Amino acid sequence: KNRLSQQLIDRMNTEVDTLALAREKFGADEDYIAFCEENGYMTKHRKPQPRFTAEVLYRYFSGNNYFTESHTGLEDVEIETEIFKNVFDFN
Repeated sequence: KNRLSQQLIDRMNTEVDTLALAREKFGADEDYIAFCEENGYMTKHRKPQPRFTAEVLYRYFSGNNYFTESHTGLEDVEIETEIFKNVFDFN
């Protein structure tokens, strides 16, 4: 019993960086890159790259290009959940 409990605790203590996962999966995705280019969601670097903020990713996944993140706890969780679902194709 204690071993199982420790395994669960260890799993919960593992950090998951949803945005890093999204960057890894969609960084070379032609549709995502085109979406960012068409909507001005590119970095201002010498060689512009698609932006990977929660707000931009959520706009892409939801199809709501007017979405503005309000940065409340519940909304942040909902947005991260949508990003996570899209990274792992849970839709």
